[in-house]
Amino acid sequence: MRTKQSRTNQEARAAGKARRVRSGALGKLLIMLAIVAAVVFGVAIFFKVSTIEVQGNTVYSSEQIVEASQIQPGDNLLTVNKALAVGNIKAALPYVEDVSIARSLPDGVIIQVRESTISFAVMTDTNTCWLIGPSGKALERIEPAAFNEYPHINGLLLSGPTMGQSVASPTPTALAAALDVLSELDGTGLLLTGSNMSGKTTFIRTLVLNALTAETLDICFAVSYTAPYMRLLSSIRISDDIAEGTSYYLQEVLTVKRFIDASQEPAPCLFALDELFKGTNTTERIAAGKAVLPHLNRGPHIVLVSTHDIELAELLDSDGYELHHFREEVADGRLVFDYCLHTGPLTTRNAIRILELYDYPPELIAEAYDTQQKLLGNG
Repeated sequence: MRTKQSRTNQEARAAGKARRVRSGALGKLLIMLAIVAAVVFGVAIFFKVSTIEVQGNTVYSSEQIVEASQIQPGDNLLTVNKALAVGNIKAALPYVEDVSIARSLPDGVIIQVRESTISFAVMTDTNTCWLIGPSGKALERIEPAAFNEYPHINGLLLSGPTMGQSVASPTPTALAAALDVLSELDGTGLLLTGSNMSGKTTFIRTLVLNALTAETLDICFAVSYTAPYMRLLSSIRISDDIAEGTSYYLQEVLTVKRFIDASQEPAPCLFALDELFKGTNTTERIAAGKAVLPHLNRGPHIVLVSTHDIELAELLDSDGYELHHFREEVADGRLVFDYCLHTGPLTTRNAIRILELYDYPPELIAEAYDTQQKLLGNG
């Protein structure tokens, strides 16, 4: 009797334990479902696109790029199909070469584009005229009368181009060679660093002078010279104008604005800039230079620029500028310049050393070096 009752008690305890296990599992499942429902609800309510920022565009407006992407304010940010939006932009806007799209929580989308800023006119085998970019994409059809208004390639014919698609030619070798040239011309500038008297300004003036004599007199002070005909624009010698009420910096601003306007035209330009924005403070000079110089260094244009700002050279290293410098050394208490062009950015500073060579008080020199270390973050 006792054994039977014991078995009954054990069975009752086991059944109660099973009910508790089932109840606990059900509770956990309900909690998980509640969490999932809360996440889905939060995503649907809170992560909606409200801002779309476009970066890197100069050919197309931000509104055109946003419209082409088909991303709409109010779309769910986390379910935006980035690959589809990229394809939409490239299909609708032929000047766009590359696109990247990033989410910016909680409600933003950033569209970064890279556009073809250089284009050359080429005739087709049916006597139509097209603009092509460095990647070989047909950008747009233009009137034959406008052919000479653009940099153009003679001796190359295209076969039935379609806007936004890669072009073909009856002479594929000639087409490949032409595209190689376009790629080399796209975004290649020269940035010179060096101390005062090292030869930066003289070097840039010499290049501009040779371009001028080559284009006007068919002579050149060099072993050889090869370049397209270019419009020459220079900001090497600027001064304030009391009569006009313009300061040195304002004159710089007005001059560089003309450069920016000219850079929007299809005709190639040679831009020569010596110590860009030196009429203002260091921080804003570097910031403005970083913004302006990559903008000029697009399309068929060539940019020659000199600067004392090593920091600017570092910022422009990834913007299509080849970095070169002039250097000097101190020998027997004198500054000695080799007047040779060296590859890469300048890595030394000598302004305070020059003060020392010209017998500035030692305590002043010491204080200058100490301040320099603090500004460089070494103090």
